[in-house]
Amino acid sequence: MNSKSEAMRLKKAYLLYRAIALFLSLMPRKLSIYLAESVSMRLADRSPAQFATVKNNLQAVLSQKNQEELQKAVYQAYKDYGRYWAEVAGLTSRSIAALEKYWSIEGEQFLAEALETNGKVILALPHLGSWEIGALWFARQGWQVTTVAEAIQPPSLFEWFKQKREKLGLRIIPLSPDASPSLAKVLKNKGMVALVADRDISGGGIEVEFFGRRAKLPGGPALLALHNDATLLPCAVYQHPNGKAHGVILPPIDTKRYAGIKQDVIRVTQELARNFETLIQKAPSQWHVFQPIFLEESPAADSGGNGLQESAIDV
Repeated sequence: MNSKSEAMRLKKAYLLYRAIALFLSLMPRKLSIYLAESVSMRLADRSPAQFATVKNNLQAVLSQKNQEELQKAVYQAYKDYGRYWAEVAGLTSRSIAALEKYWSIEGEQFLAEALETNGKVILALPHLGSWEIGALWFARQGWQVTTVAEAIQPPSLFEWFKQKREKLGLRIIPLSPDASPSLAKVLKNKGMVALVADRDISGGGIEVEFFGRRAKLPGGPALLALHNDATLLPCAVYQHPNGKAHGVILPPIDTKRYAGIKQDVIRVTQELARNFETLIQKAPSQWHVFQPIFLEESPAADSGGNGLQESAIDV
């Protein structure tokens, strides 16, 4: 495909996404969710390779389930992702203002304690439920929330996505080598950082045991917390019936320095993986993992292949 054709394809994708987002934002919330869930269920059968990837990922979580139950869980995962997509695409100032009616939270005392300690807070989340709803709820309470987003094509779509989130109260930093110092500055100014951290994008993440298998998780949250004396809080936002969302914040991970920076980052990232297991097991089908997560299908073996990149925050 030549560059002109590729540019035209990306422009059409951008316009289509904006049109769908506008359409969903004008519809009643329940109807937009229903339509998105229906479309997602149809897409499940359109890509056997992706379906197999989701099945493999969920099999690690649902190891006690038989094949029929696992198959149902995979279809439910597509349905739950459809709901997430509809909720995010249709976000407006009005829908964010109405969050109080649909939102509940537990573990808020851990956040309060962290804010009282030194005000440097990192929220680490898996791709679970409706995580962006949670970040926007925190911003709605008056906290400055900064997150990192991987640049997407075309650039116009990323810029539109960025501006839309920032109008709703989030600050978006593009994923790049400059992300780390930018996030450190946010923490220094008592801002809150939210990082989705259950998938290694760059390939330079930390090898951990995750649901009994080997996987790589980004080392960014651990590195950022250790370098900046920040509190690292594992958390998630679950989809509940009737359009409701429920946030869960777990106790902080120990980010004291015990060894060299590399060993401490490995230790903290492994502990983060354990907390993510706890959060994901509460609602496995809400874990939006449509890309390969595990390095192999067999159970994890003791391996010394941990990697660490300090030049960028991998999220």
